[in-house]
Amino acid sequence: MTTRPAHPALTGLIAAWEACREETDRAGMAVLATAMPGAAPGTAPATLLAPAPGGGRITIQLERGIAATLTAERVPVTAVQALVDHGGRPGWFSCLVTTGGEYTEQLADADPDEYGEPSPYDDREDTVRVRPDGTADLRLHGIGLRAAVDALQASARVFAAGTAPVPVPADPGRS
Repeated sequence: MTTRPAHPALTGLIAAWEACREETDRAGMAVLATAMPGAAPGTAPATLLAPAPGGGRITIQLERGIAATLTAERVPVTAVQALVDHGGRPGWFSCLVTTGGEYTEQLADADPDEYGEPSPYDDREDTVRVRPDGTADLRLHGIGLRAAVDALQASARVFAAGTAPVPVPADPGRS
């Protein structure tokens, strides 16, 4: 089967669309870099890395200019809780279990283990791994840009305050 060349008008429209998408990605990365103190570009495209206290790190990768995947590695549980709660998903990991076998929404109370929930936006799984040393690993998919900014700012406030949790706003916004 042979394909025909695109109509000249379509070729121009596709080029304009790609230019807009690239500009949207640049603007989104600028927003995230501003919200993420100490961030440096990662090796993957549209990715920023920031150090966390104790040697951990937070990574954010922009997806299609409008959403992001948020990853934390060996980050204090209070900061990971802030990322989850302020990333538009308070109480998201309803599968967390305490050492006593009770369900909890608080990472600090959860038994060290790996927990997962299906992402509400696609077929990927959001995961959190609570570690015995008081840190956690996290992967949240499809976080809106505004929610990602709120999450990054909340985790920065946790880092600045030591380990104090950041109150969850009444409407964290999923945009």
